[in-house]
This record gives sequence, C-alpha cells and structure tokens, in this order.
Amino acid sequence: MSEDLTPQIDAGLGQEEKPEVAETDLETKVSEEKLPNWRETYLKDTDLFDNPSLATITDPLTLAKAFVETKALVGKKGIILPTEKDPPEKWDEFYKALGRPDTADGYEITKPEDLPKEFPYSDERVTSFKALAHKIGLTPAHVKELYNWQIAEGRKEFAAYQESVKAYSDTFVDVEGLGKVPKQWIEDHNKVVETFKVELGDKYDTMMKKATIAAMKFGGQDLKDFVDKTGFGDNPAVVRAWIKVAEATLTEDEWVASQEGTMSRKDRIAAINRDPALLDTTNLTRQRELVAQRNLLIDEEYADKSA
Repeated sequence: MSEDLTPQIDAGLGQEEKPEVAETDLETKVSEEKLPNWRETYLKDTDLFDNPSLATITDPLTLAKAFVETKALVGKKGIILPTEKDPPEKWDEFYKALGRPDTADGYEITKPEDLPKEFPYSDERVTSFKALAHKIGLTPAHVKELYNWQIAEGRKEFAAYQESVKAYSDTFVDVEGLGKVPKQWIEDHNKVVETFKVELGDKYDTMMKKATIAAMKFGGQDLKDFVDKTGFGDNPAVVRAWIKVAEATLTEDEWVASQEGTMSRKDRIAAINRDPALLDTTNLTRQRELVAQRNLLIDEEYADKSA
C-alpha cells in the first residue's frame, strides 16, 4: 500500500466532539425535567401515595435531597429546637421532652409556713403564675427556683414596708377629727397651751368659758364641735380671738345667764366678785344688781349647806 492510502489515525479526525456536561448542570437539567406523576409510577399501590409528608416532593431528586437532610438531622444528638413556623403541637412535644408537666397543676408549689401573718400571699396569683409557666414551657425545676426567688424578694419588700410603717407610727399619731397628725405638732401645741394657762393664771377657766359662750352665740354647736375635735378649742390664738368677741359683744346679763346652767353657785359668786362693774361707782344701778345677785347666791349657798 502506498502511504497515500494509509488511514489517517489522528486525534479527532473522523470523530464528532461531544461537549462535557458538569454535574451541577445535570442536577439542574434533571430538576427542570421533572418526572410527571412520579408517585403514581412508584407509589400508586402503596400507603405512601397520599402521605402528606410527600406533598412537597415533586421529583425523585428532591426526595433524595430531603432524605439526605433528614439523615443528617437524625445523626445529631439532643433535642431539636422548633422554629417559629412549627405548629403549637411541635412546641408541646419539645416542652414535654424538656420535662414540662402535662398541665399547670403538675407544678408543685407549697406556701412557706414561716411567712408573716400580714404577708400579702395570694393563692390566685400562684395559680396564674403556674399557668404562665406552663404556657412558656418551664420545667418544674425552673418554676421552683422562680417561686423561691419571688418569695425571697417579697420578704425583703415586706420587711422594708414594716420598717416604714413603724417609722411613720413613731412620727404621727391619730387625732379625732384630724386623722394622722405629726407628734411634734401635738407637742408644740401642748407647750403653747401650757404657756397660755400660766399667762392667764386664775382667769384661765373664766376666759375659756367666755370664749366658748361667744363661739356658741355666733357659731353654734357645729363650730364648737369642730374646734373641740380639731384641737383648736384651746389654741391660744383662737381663744384670744373669741375672748375679744365676748368682751365686745356679750352683756353681763348674757354672761351670767350663760353660766347658770354650767357654773356652781360658788363659781358664779366668784365671777361676780371678779366683775369690774362691781366696783364701778359710775354705774350704781349695775353695781346694785350685781350685789343683789351675789347676796342671793350667797344666801342660797348657805341655805343648802345648813339644810
């Protein structure tokens, strides 16, 4: 044979080149060319045909990927945390696996026996706490720790409250008509009244009666009750004001008449003896009236004693 007739065995000569196909492109091609009704082909006569878990599986490749992912999860140790997209039932399974009781009543909470009598303990609040703990999936150990912490904090707050009440009680006292009044106010008031009594001396009782009569005349029983309940009845400033009213407005007859039902004869005799009109020679008529009243009272006083 001549060389011209020798076959040319050269790379690629007489052969059609075939392009290489990448593996990822093959997956994409298979995925795009989804096999229709794959479940009818492989699962038609089985119980898996209508299984809802396969509803999102559109082809064998997707099924294979899901299988591989599932195997990876199964290989993990521990409990798998559900996601926000999981249904409540999934979370219930998760909480139960952690140790949450089936119901809120499964939490055992006991009221401490050494709580103070006035401690604000509420069974209703405990029930509400247990319900919330069950809802958010707490374990009995979690609930016990939180409950003990809450009781401990409550003890601290209650002790602080009792201290504040004691401090308040040491500073304030109850006064009828006024409620809580600072002790210092009472002490200051009593000092002022004692000073006023020393200032008036023997005239104190008489002046107080005059002030009372004037207050009754112009203010009535309501005013008298008010000043008595509030402590203003013996306040020197108030008493001085009513004494001025009495001296400016009360006649001697009104003064004597007002005393008849409240003063003894002896006190009425003493009141007449202290009356400046008894020695006022410019008004002999009034002077004689007072002398006559005094003599009558003296006669009545001695008549009762001798009887």
